[in-house]
Amino acid sequence: MRCDPLKIKKLSACLRLNLLFGLLLASFFSFGQGTLKQVTGKVTDDKKEPFAGATVRLKGKQGSGTLTDGKGAFSLMAAPADTLVISAVGYLNVELSVGSSTSFTAALMPSSNTLSDVVIVGYGSVRRTDLTGAVTQVSSKDLTKLPAANVDQALQGNVPGLWTNQSDRSPGAGVNIALRGSNSFSGNAPLFIVDGFPIASGGGVNAINPNDIESVSVLKDASSIAIYGARAANGVILITTKSGRAGKNNFTINAFNGFKSFDNPLEFLNGEELAALRREAYKNDNVNGGVAVFRPEENTMLQNGQYTNWWDEVTGSGRPTQNIQLTFGGGSENTRVLLSANLYNEKGVVNNSDFLRGSFRANIIQKVGKLTFTSNNNLAMVSGRGVSGPSILYPAMVGNPLAPIRQANGDYYTMLIGVGNTPWANPVAFSESIKSRYTEPVITSSQALEYTVLPGLKLKTQLSGELDSWKENFYVPKALSGNHEESGRVADGFARITNNINYNWISETTVSFNKTFNNVHRLEALGGFSVQQNRWESVIASASGFPFDIYETWNLGASTGQARKPSSDLQKWSMVSYIGRIGYTFNNKYILTGNIRADGSSRFGSNNKWGVFPSVAGAWKASEESFVRDLNVFDELKFRASYGLAGNANALGVYSTQARLSPASFNWGGVEASGYYPSQLSYDNLKWETTKQFDIGLDAGILNRRLTITLDYYVKNTSDLIRQLPVLAVSGFQTGWANLGNLKNQGVELALKGTVVDKEFKWNATLNLAANRNKLTSLGDGTTKIGTTHWVGEPIGIGARYMIEKIGIWQESDRTEAALYGAKPGDVRYRDLDDDKKINNNDRAFHGNLTPDYYGSLTNDLTYKGFDLNVFVTFEKGRTVYNGLNYKLLAGDGYDNHRREILERWTPENPTNKYPRAALGYSNRSTMASTEFLEDADFIKFRSITLGYTLPEKLTRNIKNAGLRVYFSAINPITITNYSGMDPEDGDYGNTARYAPYPITRSFIIGLNLNF
Repeated sequence: MRCDPLKIKKLSACLRLNLLFGLLLASFFSFGQGTLKQVTGKVTDDKKEPFAGATVRLKGKQGSGTLTDGKGAFSLMAAPADTLVISAVGYLNVELSVGSSTSFTAALMPSSNTLSDVVIVGYGSVRRTDLTGAVTQVSSKDLTKLPAANVDQALQGNVPGLWTNQSDRSPGAGVNIALRGSNSFSGNAPLFIVDGFPIASGGGVNAINPNDIESVSVLKDASSIAIYGARAANGVILITTKSGRAGKNNFTINAFNGFKSFDNPLEFLNGEELAALRREAYKNDNVNGGVAVFRPEENTMLQNGQYTNWWDEVTGSGRPTQNIQLTFGGGSENTRVLLSANLYNEKGVVNNSDFLRGSFRANIIQKVGKLTFTSNNNLAMVSGRGVSGPSILYPAMVGNPLAPIRQANGDYYTMLIGVGNTPWANPVAFSESIKSRYTEPVITSSQALEYTVLPGLKLKTQLSGELDSWKENFYVPKALSGNHEESGRVADGFARITNNINYNWISETTVSFNKTFNNVHRLEALGGFSVQQNRWESVIASASGFPFDIYETWNLGASTGQARKPSSDLQKWSMVSYIGRIGYTFNNKYILTGNIRADGSSRFGSNNKWGVFPSVAGAWKASEESFVRDLNVFDELKFRASYGLAGNANALGVYSTQARLSPASFNWGGVEASGYYPSQLSYDNLKWETTKQFDIGLDAGILNRRLTITLDYYVKNTSDLIRQLPVLAVSGFQTGWANLGNLKNQGVELALKGTVVDKEFKWNATLNLAANRNKLTSLGDGTTKIGTTHWVGEPIGIGARYMIEKIGIWQESDRTEAALYGAKPGDVRYRDLDDDKKINNNDRAFHGNLTPDYYGSLTNDLTYKGFDLNVFVTFEKGRTVYNGLNYKLLAGDGYDNHRREILERWTPENPTNKYPRAALGYSNRSTMASTEFLEDADFIKFRSITLGYTLPEKLTRNIKNAGLRVYFSAINPITITNYSGMDPEDGDYGNTARYAPYPITRSFIIGLNLNF
């Protein structure tokens, strides 16, 4: 019967019929669903700690959810036929059938071994299953397994394709980073973005406390980096800091305390051994009638059996490393707050070297109706003191063990006494007396406002700023300044104050759209506009000639020395950008993404201010196909491909394209007059270096996701390389900038994550592996090389491996042939490529590799009941290092100290082919770079071994904390390598280098994590 409310007579019957129909319908649903009842439960994490803020909802029913409270508890109404779905970002969903039960418990397991995580990408986030680009996300847990001073250190070994090299190991030092190879002759650093803010200064990144980071996304392929356009060719590193969780107020204390030690791989001669070497060298070269020369102080030390170990004098073990982190987080659905304070203090194993960082962070998220306000703020103070190679580390390495530290009156010897031609600074005096410290306050702040216009349509604007002020006070006292090489050997003290300030701000506005049509078509779109400006100021003032040392750097006007002009500088750059992205997904199987960014930069020529950088990517989720599911092999299977462009604006200085005048002084009849001269031509057509990248990838999960695989192959071609070329002399200049040249990088990356054992005893393992090949393909002008540094067809910088080849030591039986080369038995023998009986530049060839054949890491996580063990190993194969320090340390003259290996030197009784005879003035070998000092730098490093124990809840219940974990960590406990230098991650050292590497250190740490 159809009811018509306009027919009043039938209204009563109509109401009765509707009521009857409603009762029948309600009965039907009651029969199918059962009576609603209250169900309660508790949710914990993988460590059995209460999980606050987890979502609990009824499967298939909108608006039926709730959040767990601070104790992990929840309560909601459900029917027996309902299914509870418990979820949280970064964790596997748990589904529980209600049935006749009214109480439930559930443990959420981290989803690090699945493809279902949410991944942070440029200007948004995406489910990993929907990702079309090559992105590696590093969790907070992985970042903090090492007690790192900065983000660079924390990323080591965690990202396939990210090659890290820490040649400077002083406290707080950064790490050299290259993502998928080098793309330029200069400017190869990735772009760092913190909470959506592109950080322009290194200090802004180093000021971030790694404990405040929620995750780091490393964007590698064109699909993921093109959205950042002109600065993205070297990759992009997105840092997302932590925020408070809804439903729970949480207070945590993370603290550790430890000490450092080091096992010096270099062993040196004692005084008597050095004296014997010197006597033999004089005798071999028949200098001074074959009688060695010793200074009176050296003879006194020999007679008294006293020797100075300079390395031990300027270094020491047991130096502390301390860290304390206090974090408060919590809030409600509408208000979330995170406050953290951190103090990190690291003392170096070299005397008077240290690093100190204090930081405070306040992150707030406030929702008011359709508005969401996000505020991320960090205030940090960084301070430290480093060491100078020429004044401390190098003389400590080569220092004469027969030289005393102090004179008879107790004063330091300023320089080491000896009979050699080059006097070295007394490293003890210089390390103890020089006053050098830098301080660096850094403030970063990002304020964002997001408005939900309509469901799926959002408007967001963000304003971010950074203030980074670096200041160094440097003073060399009167007693040392006359012999201090770095400050110019001025008399009566030298003082210098350097202050660099960087201001950086950016304003961005974006509009995003996300909607699914008919459960088949999903459309995502983003458009935006960005303006950024950076201002860098520098002031340097110095003075010398002080009556006493008391003022140090705090009264430059007290100087009585020659007047020194202060210097100052200002550099400004700006960038305007337009951003666009569109994504389409069909039937949750086929995904297509397009990105585009147009950047206008003040750095480039007036005819090429703008660059456009597009990309396109596609993915096929094969595991959604029925014929793949029927195989019962893959839990997840996705194929990806991408192609696009990115630029490298940082390959050029701020004003390198503009004509410039520089000040110059002229002498007019004895009177100084100021003037200016043209110091640079203009380059109106100079433009970006552009990298075109193609990437294909595979993401797979098998064995119920116990094993996940990510595999990528890429090819990157960089064109319009920015380099200097000779110009016509009539211009008044020797060289000028040009866009000429191309280079290529190609490589493969593999990430394997697996659960080896998943019972009460759990064992998870992660393997990262990568290889990259770099080649300069063209110089664009028909030439084949730039000097001897860069060669077409070879990796850039290969000139550092262009050298003569050592093939042995001339023996007594070779005396006649050796004489043809001006050599004699005991001298180093080299390969004569052109057989002209001369060893010169024509005998050079390429040897060794600048970069590794492959590199990677292996992480093992094992847990049993309350115990956890983490073993983190990195490795590298195929890289060589030129250890030219051995040119001095194995010279064989006996003037300065030597490595103990020189005891195995050639003699008629010991005709070795490894180390040459004792000799003066390097007469036993060529001064040219040779393979004698080119070493394999393969290594396996145990970066950290950590053993922890989480106390059972019944033992901590009385102090009302949710969890207490104590742990012990050994950092860098084992290094397996054949490299003879300080560390296989060292850079090259030339034959005449006058600096030395900072020692590798081991740290042993005890810490605790306390959660209230």
